[in-house]
Amino acid sequence: MRTGCDSFAGWTPAPAGPGRRGGITLIETVLCTLVVAVMLVAALRMLGSAAVADRQHWSGRLRPAVAGQLMAEVLANSYVDTGDSPVFGPETGESGTDRSNFDDVDDYNGWSSSPPEGRDGTAIAGLTGWTREVTVAWADPADVETTSVSDQGLKRITVTVTDAQGRSAMITALRGSDSSYDYEPGSSTTYVSWVGVTLKVGPADQARMTSGANPLNCVPSLGGS
Repeated sequence: MRTGCDSFAGWTPAPAGPGRRGGITLIETVLCTLVVAVMLVAALRMLGSAAVADRQHWSGRLRPAVAGQLMAEVLANSYVDTGDSPVFGPETGESGTDRSNFDDVDDYNGWSSSPPEGRDGTAIAGLTGWTREVTVAWADPADVETTSVSDQGLKRITVTVTDAQGRSAMITALRGSDSSYDYEPGSSTTYVSWVGVTLKVGPADQARMTSGANPLNCVPSLGGS
């Protein structure tokens, strides 16, 4: 008599049928790798586009600010040089590259720097590859966009800032010969004619803003006499 255990003594598993499998095929592996690669490329493209857009937005805000800073500095100077022999452009002893001794508006004509610099010649941080330049011309009071061949009491100042990618911002201002900037205080004193500000929040250059202002009321400095 045979027992139940004896009936399974010689049992072996049946071979797998055509509908059964025990792992992942090579084709499935290749397809999965391809899908992941496509998704990764798409994600990197999105990140790259976002970074480019952020850089362009930052540059678009900073270019006019850097131009305005220099324009404020130019406007705060005298209309003409107060020396005995004024000329259009830098006078003798006024360097075309160092603007620390510029004292009248047309001294800035033809001045440029790359990267942009402060008045003391210190390069502005984070603007490598940028260029800032100034042109000054006599303007016709009847048509300020027309350049005059002689001084009619009006000068047109143009400041252009170009970033490292070649994008530019340009601002223009007019400076008359009878301006509040040319009226000095009645008493001898040292006064503030221009103020420059650079504000940076965090370590990124994109978080920096540069500006300038030229007060009209000639504020005396604390060390004035």
